[in-house]
Amino acid sequence: SLDGVNYDYLPLTVTPTTTTTPTTTTPTTSSGGGGTVVGVTKNAPTSSSTASIIEAGVPTVFDINATGIDITQLIVTTNQTVENASISVSEITAVPQSTLQIASEGKTYQSFKITTSGINDSNIVNVSVNFRVNISWITENNLDPANVTLYRNTGNNQWTLLTANLTSSDSQYYYFNALSPGFSEYTILANAISCNDGELRCLLD
Repeated sequence: SLDGVNYDYLPLTVTPTTTTTPTTTTPTTSSGGGGTVVGVTKNAPTSSSTASIIEAGVPTVFDINATGIDITQLIVTTNQTVENASISVSEITAVPQSTLQIASEGKTYQSFKITTSGINDSNIVNVSVNFRVNISWITENNLDPANVTLYRNTGNNQWTLLTANLTSSDSQYYYFNALSPGFSEYTILANAISCNDGELRCLLD
């Protein structure tokens, strides 16, 4: 029987479901790198974004907006709540020799450095790096958008390949996404079109 207080059955336990929804930060752009950063010239394009809070496990979107930088967005997921975190992206205009050695297998499109404040790699679960490559540059250099890759400097001039996925394109750019375990210096590379003898797109090469 049921009298509003006593029940003749066990109460139903509901397990809540958490939906992870990315939050978006507001970017600010400066024309100078500020301070001394290895591999970055004083007037290199720099874009900085700040988040008042990054909740643990919640992807937070940092929009990148600076002329000359083709990183469009960083989506950061942390293992703990972080407050007052800022991320800056600067183009590397003085490319390290180690990067040039990698580029011997392809052609370098752009190199950049990501620096942070209030957050470090020990806080990071992963970083989704969204970037773009100009279609005209790909075409003029006889390169293949399917062979665009992203390399990350893991220290001691060691560069690790991060798989880049072609996600979309428009009239001007190919858009890519790559997953990184943390922040560092990065280089976007593209390799030549690979095809068999006699294929039409190879005859002009």
